[in-house]
Amino acid sequence: MYRDFTINEHQAGTNKRMKLLLDLSVDLNASELLGANTRAHVTRPMTEPETARTLYGLRQSSTHRLWQALVKRCADSPRALGFMRVEGGLRGLGKELGVDHTTLSRNLKVWETRNPPLVATGYEQHSRARESLALIQIPLLTEWLLWTAEVRGHLLRQLPDHLSDTNIVAIQRMFIPQGMPPSPEITGQDAARMLLPAGSPERP
Repeated sequence: MYRDFTINEHQAGTNKRMKLLLDLSVDLNASELLGANTRAHVTRPMTEPETARTLYGLRQSSTHRLWQALVKRCADSPRALGFMRVEGGLRGLGKELGVDHTTLSRNLKVWETRNPPLVATGYEQHSRARESLALIQIPLLTEWLLWTAEVRGHLLRQLPDHLSDTNIVAIQRMFIPQGMPPSPEITGQDAARMLLPAGSPERP
C-alpha cells in the first residue's frame, strides 16, 4: 500500500505537540483544553461569510458551505486538530457532504495550490488500485487549535500572567479572520494592548 507520507508526518508532528502540551498540563485532558465550546470559538470565525470571502476568496455560497462542512469535520473532536480521515475516497466524501465528487476534487485542488494553502491532502493506493483520498488537513485550523490548547493550558495551570478566557476568545475573534495566531507566549498585558481599538497609540 502506497501512502503520501508528507501529510501523515504533519499529523504525527501535530499529535506530538498536543501530547507535549498534555504532558506539561499533567492533570488536564484533551477535552479540558479543547472541548466542544472551545473549538467552536475557533471554527465560527473561521467559517463566517465575511472571512470566507475576504481571507479565503470563497465567494459562492455553495463553496462556502463546503468549507464550513470541512472545517467542522476537521475539528469534530479534541484530538482532530485540523485533520480528518476520509473513508471511501472522493466519492465517499462527496456523498457524505452532498457534493458531486468532481466539484469536491476541483475545490480541493484549487485550495491546495493557494499561498498559503487552505487545505492539504493525502492519498493512499492499495495494490494496483487508483490513488484514493485518505486524509485532509486545514493547516490554519491546526495552528489555531494548537494555540488555543497551549494558552488554555497556561490558564488552567494558572501560570503567571496567563490570558483570561475573555482575552482568548477576543483574540480568536479578532485575529482568526486575519490569518495565523500570535505567539502562545503572549501575556495578559500583551493581549490587552493587542485588543485596543485600531488607531490607539498604545496598540502595537
